[in-house]
Amino acid sequence: ALYKQFAEKLLQSGHVYRCFCSNEELEKMKEIAKLKQLPPDFYTGRWASATEEEVVEELAKRGPSTHTDFEYQKRR
Repeated sequence: ALYKQFAEKLLQSGHVYRCFCSNEELEKMKEIAKLKQLPPDFYTGRWASATEEEVVEELAKRGPSTHTDFEYQKRR
């Protein structure tokens, strides 16, 4: 519960954003990064510019799962 509380604070302050990429999508990004000789933690930032409506829609699709609701990526 403590981590969830801090994650919410970071989300509300705009220091992090929700990421809804599947594990498969993240693995594909890793493979592409390796081929292009990018850092192994390379992330496209796909959800960085998501609108509030898009985030709400994804949350509605996935339900209240702490795994998907609180998967955050650091802004680059």
